[in-house]
Amino acid sequence: AAECVQARAALRKAESAREPRMTDEREEDPVEEIEEEEEEEEERGEERRGAAAAAVGPLTLIEDISSLVPRNAIRDIGKLQQNIMSNLQTANKTVTDFNVFSEEKYASISPELAKLAKHLKSIKNDLDYIYKKTSTIRVKLKGKYPQAFAPAATETE
Repeated sequence: AAECVQARAALRKAESAREPRMTDEREEDPVEEIEEEEEEEEERGEERRGAAAAAVGPLTLIEDISSLVPRNAIRDIGKLQQNIMSNLQTANKTVTDFNVFSEEKYASISPELAKLAKHLKSIKNDLDYIYKKTSTIRVKLKGKYPQAFAPAATETE
């Protein structure tokens, strides 16, 4: 960033050297003058920041940051992080052990579950068949003996 600012400043100097300003022929806008002064001030500030950043190495940056936080607070944070890490490792081991246990139990129970599921399906089919048969018998009986079903219909309504 500092190199870009220096290159722009050099380019502007070269352009101003090539084209002499004729202040007599035109009036300068005060707003333009203020903007130019602000740009120049900004460039000087960027150059200073670039030089300061180059002087500050990574070690001095770390020292500056560490001076903002007390050492005992940093030590406490480190201990807290170690506690959290050990808790997470323990939890991870527990979950892994449970997954292994679950796999073993599922493998041993899976064949029996398949048998039971098949049995339940056959029971459902049997119950569906029985329901259809009883429905057809009821329709036939209702057609043959309507007076037997008439009081039951009025009681349910």
